[in-house]
Amino acid sequence: MRNLSSLLGQCLLPLGAILLCLLRLVCFACSNPAPEIGPRQFNVGFAIYDFTYTNPEGDKEALTTAVWYPTAAEPSSYTYNNGLTSSVTFEAVPSMENRPYPLIIFNHGAYSSGIQSLAFTERLASEGFIVAAPDFIDTIPPDFVEQIAFARIKGSAGVADPPGVLKAVGYFMETMSADRDAFLSYLETFRLRKASFVIDEMLELNQDSNSPFHNLIDEHAIGMAGHSLGGLTTLGVIGAHPNKGMKDDQIKAAILLSQPVYPFEGNIDQINIPIMIMHGDHDLPAIRPEIQRWVAYGNANPPKFYLVIRQCNHFTFGNTPCEDYDLIPQCQSSVGQVQVINDYSSAFFRRYLKQDLEAEDQLQGSDTMLVTYEREFQ
Repeated sequence: MRNLSSLLGQCLLPLGAILLCLLRLVCFACSNPAPEIGPRQFNVGFAIYDFTYTNPEGDKEALTTAVWYPTAAEPSSYTYNNGLTSSVTFEAVPSMENRPYPLIIFNHGAYSSGIQSLAFTERLASEGFIVAAPDFIDTIPPDFVEQIAFARIKGSAGVADPPGVLKAVGYFMETMSADRDAFLSYLETFRLRKASFVIDEMLELNQDSNSPFHNLIDEHAIGMAGHSLGGLTTLGVIGAHPNKGMKDDQIKAAILLSQPVYPFEGNIDQINIPIMIMHGDHDLPAIRPEIQRWVAYGNANPPKFYLVIRQCNHFTFGNTPCEDYDLIPQCQSSVGQVQVINDYSSAFFRRYLKQDLEAEDQLQGSDTMLVTYEREFQ
């Protein structure tokens, strides 16, 4: 699988704005003595929820969601459904220290999974955020009925062999590049409504006295992040979709990782919250690549941040950098690109969700891993 993922990175990079790193499909979890990990403010707990989503037509579906959160429990070895191992404790009791915690929704890329960026989601949880990442059901055009994916948070529903998924990806990009209205409709139906729904479900857990997350979430400090099609999902939810009913005013800050801009390029100025945009120096958008990601930064209102990361491609924002490490924390501390993604993302959310002014000092400075860093504070 590692060799196949490397081959995709070399030969299919034009698919980068939609494709995600192929996820290994080994499925097992175990508890062992705690592995050695680097310093963290909090240990990380991990849980899986199945929320029941009802679409506008009244049809119901399970929206499986991965949740990472601060815990005082001792870390143990846990292997995710994609085969990667980390130092998180499954269903640990959340930490009450320094609560309430900001909530961040993470939107995965096309045909991938909520566990596609473990170094990113775990890092945020270790710094006092609750991170919820749903498994969106991505479907095959033109009928948009049959689901297909590289991997899932749990189980294997819709998971297909990589060649089959790649075929669906190519068909998806061709369809959406040619039909703006179809793309807007797809995003609204399969992505945007569900992303906001996960916020509502997490806030219900916050209000439920029987929930382990009772009174744990700061309901006035909600952020969103997304990679690739998940970044585009994020753009739509924070105000760039022409259907203004898609905007979720609960979101106070957003990070866009390696996202396309089409079909939202004409509405970026409607976004009125802080945004951070990141992509790699070898990372062109696959859908309408002539519309560069800088357009989103250039048309956005401040505060805004634009980072281009050195020796970084589309898959760097997923799990690919961590595939050669035994544990996710080892990857977090060893890969320069992962470190800079996590450091600036953490500083951004600490500044705009926790109102940490020291984080603004970090955002003022640049890094040798950055080819470009532009920022405009309010």
